[in-house]
Amino acid sequence: MKIKKIIPIVLCLSMLFGNIVPVFATEATEETEEIEENKVSEVPATLSRPETFNVTIPKKIVFTNKSKAIVCHVKGDIAENSYINVESKSINFTNSQGKTYLAQCNYYRPSYTKIYWGEKTGLTPDEFYRKLKRTKQELINGIDISFDYTIMNSETNSPITSFSDIDPGTYTGTTTYTVSLNSVASDS
Repeated sequence: MKIKKIIPIVLCLSMLFGNIVPVFATEATEETEEIEENKVSEVPATLSRPETFNVTIPKKIVFTNKSKAIVCHVKGDIAENSYINVESKSINFTNSQGKTYLAQCNYYRPSYTKIYWGEKTGLTPDEFYRKLKRTKQELINGIDISFDYTIMNSETNSPITSFSDIDPGTYTGTTTYTVSLNSVASDS
């Protein structure tokens, strides 16, 4: 019986405070000026909506072959003069006996990916990055990008020819992903 009386009271209080609290939480952020009768004053105005994006990366990477494609998911709503930059680093693998292998990121392709949707006159492809132009809607819906890792022979500094070229055992290492939102104007 007590619960039936408490529930309506709690609901009433939550509706009351739900309508009152937002009024107290706001602060005036606009400046004012007084103008006289028959005077004209031009007031600058700004319309701003923040850019948003996220990149999903794997929590763990397991190699079972001489190369591996790691897929990252990129999703965002960014301005036309902006791009999302995703970079991946190579992985230095070491076992308990000190034997090492390098899984070089994008041995055959760049390790930077710049994703954009607008007209980018300032983004020209070079040996350090690839650019992916997508439509604004594709970027909002989300796209997948791939970073390809190739295991290198530490003695010859060239890709291994077969996974059996790796000495048996467990090797551990880490890679680093760096993600940023940039504008073409800031790259000049």
